[in-house]
Amino acid sequence: QEFILNHKIANKVNNIPEEDRDFDKPGLALKALEESRYQISNDLLQDMFSSLLASGVNNQKNEDITPRYATVLSQIGFKDAVFLQELNNQEGRSFPIAKSRHTYDVTGSSFQDASDPFLCNEGDEIKRVPIESVDVLQSLGIIKQEEFLAIAEKEFQNKYELLDDYLRNKDKGGKYYIKIIPGVIHPTNFGNHLLDCIFE
Repeated sequence: QEFILNHKIANKVNNIPEEDRDFDKPGLALKALEESRYQISNDLLQDMFSSLLASGVNNQKNEDITPRYATVLSQIGFKDAVFLQELNNQEGRSFPIAKSRHTYDVTGSSFQDASDPFLCNEGDEIKRVPIESVDVLQSLGIIKQEEFLAIAEKEFQNKYELLDDYLRNKDKGGKYYIKIIPGVIHPTNFGNHLLDCIFE
């Protein structure tokens, strides 16, 4: 496994144009190599670490990279990594999300959340938000999950409508009003730069 990781690193560094190679941050490279030892059995995390290390020697990307990038990456698991990859592949690196809420009066002052949040992805597929992964990635400062916030672009509005229909059809009956709470999952500024460094 270590040989495979080293091979991936060498290939990615070799793909950097020679004039863009910058080996002035040896501490970053050593930190990334040290942290990657704990994740080398996993292909996706291997790819992330090898891309991060290559980004660390690429002067087009490494200006703001610190050893924290490797430390953060070492603290995520496979499911967290898969979710990050999916987020990176979305339009605008954002997931529109929504959850249903039961309100017991018109004002909505008395309510109970009725569902976990669901997301709608690039292929208009609706899936439950992986709350455990979102909690981990939020705690590391990579992403944010925000409620009562909707992305205005038409493509995203269509996805919010799909989520609204899905949640209302899923939640029929009962003596309450159904309110759909929109939201969004997106990277932080730090998260955006990390994604630039670990995905090509």
